[in-house]
Amino acid sequence: MWRSSLVLLVSAVQAQQYIVSTVAGGVPPATPVAALQASIEAPGPVTSDSAGNLYFADSVAAYIRKISAAGTISTITRTDLHLISSDDGIPAANAYVNNVSALTTDALGNLFLSVDDYQTSDNRVREILSSSGLITTVAGKLGPVGYSGDGGPAVNATLYNPAGIALDSSGNLFLSDKFDHRVRTVSADGIIATIAGNGTFGHSGDGGLALNAEMQPASLALGANGKVYFTDGNAVRVLTPTGCAYSASTRSLQVPMAGGSFPIDVSTGAGCLWTVGTLPDWISISGALSFSGAATVMVAVSASAIPRSAYLSVAGVNISVHQPSDVLLLSTGGVVNSASYGYSGFVAAGSIVSVFGNFLLTDPVSGAGFPIPTNLGGLSLQFSGAPFAPLFYANVGQVNAQVPWEFAQGTITASIDGQTSAPTNVNLAMYASGLYSINGQGTGQGAILDANYHLVDSTNPAIVGTTVVQIFCTGLGPVTNQPSTGAPAPSSPLAQTTTLPVATVGGVPATVQFSGLTPGFVGLYQVNVLVPAQVAGTPEVPVILSIGDVQANVVTIAVK
Repeated sequence: MWRSSLVLLVSAVQAQQYIVSTVAGGVPPATPVAALQASIEAPGPVTSDSAGNLYFADSVAAYIRKISAAGTISTITRTDLHLISSDDGIPAANAYVNNVSALTTDALGNLFLSVDDYQTSDNRVREILSSSGLITTVAGKLGPVGYSGDGGPAVNATLYNPAGIALDSSGNLFLSDKFDHRVRTVSADGIIATIAGNGTFGHSGDGGLALNAEMQPASLALGANGKVYFTDGNAVRVLTPTGCAYSASTRSLQVPMAGGSFPIDVSTGAGCLWTVGTLPDWISISGALSFSGAATVMVAVSASAIPRSAYLSVAGVNISVHQPSDVLLLSTGGVVNSASYGYSGFVAAGSIVSVFGNFLLTDPVSGAGFPIPTNLGGLSLQFSGAPFAPLFYANVGQVNAQVPWEFAQGTITASIDGQTSAPTNVNLAMYASGLYSINGQGTGQGAILDANYHLVDSTNPAIVGTTVVQIFCTGLGPVTNQPSTGAPAPSSPLAQTTTLPVATVGGVPATVQFSGLTPGFVGLYQVNVLVPAQVAGTPEVPVILSIGDVQANVVTIAVK
């Protein structure tokens, strides 16, 4: 069927006539003011944004350049400076990004680029923020090439020539990991997974499960109905969603140091195919790694003398495996936004966070009443220079807490039964926004209500130009009429954010009617926006929220 569609598309292109002209370069070098006066050595990958700006990689000079809608050219990154760096969080103008293989942009005008530089062992996908001009890493890490990281944060994964990238409307990134012979995705909350390829060079597997196919994917593009197109040698191949949905009986396994075997039940429709992702050497699966329909996977974890953690991808569901010791400890980088689970890498004062570690609790404990208690089951958390943190919930591996409003910078420690953990750093920012979702992972259907407090989903879609939705989130920063740490937000006067966020629904700017703390709740924010009349109605319309140059994770609502 796709071949018929392709023939129709080609016929349409052949029937159309075009006029050719030069938009940049082609004349001797000159001071780059107007694009037609610029000297360009070898233009490579090219993309554009919704504002009409054009971006391309000048592959010989190793620059990324921008041609504005007005026709002026500027250089975004360059490699001829004496002080260049591969670090994150620096101005892109000072960043070294040699050998750019692909470019794309998102709805906010942020520029994404994939880099394949064997000289510096740089195989990463990076993002240049349109608002601040800073560069950061989205996927991959510096160092030896290879294939690792599925089920965990994409910034900790290894890639081998990310040759093509594309973004969908929900903020999910698709990339062709060329010499790992796989197509991979990075979810809007920053988790990487493989969706096609078995790691073997070749051309086989058409008509079967994509994870079993041989390939060497390069350029990549997204089509309608979730299809993913990519070039593979002398062929163009397509990945077509199966329409199957999967759920797992658990999202987290707590394993004793002695190890053991643990079942994970996967629910799905009959005939739906799925696999278990690449495993670390201390975790194994009995039997095959490929399944059809509902099934139970037995996960065997070996004994260990030290604490360790890993992520598993089971039927596309990310499952964490923790093997803690009898020592109270906090995980490095384990303080994350409770809504987005570390999407931005930072947390904000006054917000709700999830803290990961080994907390020596035998049973889960929940807090009750106001102010929120600072001790659950004997456990307490202390942010340096601030009061004890209010605790909403605690179990052996995770604590949900409020970052005290008084916390400015520093570390966090945990205490229980006279034992105090070693401190771990907290990445604090003024804004660290995260949107809550129904699945508790910051993806998919958002925890977004209409004015009658009904969930805005396919059974109750928003009406364009009419419905005002309440977006529930955390980490939007300072507020007026700020409540005390652990105390509920006031209703009169309301505690409103000192900076107004920017919201889009389906890529269309939306009017923000209110932004602040939710009355009667601790650390919970809400942003009320009018669904624009120009939004195209679908069951999964992306909602994007940004504040102070920080974009939150992307969730969806239904619109008609």
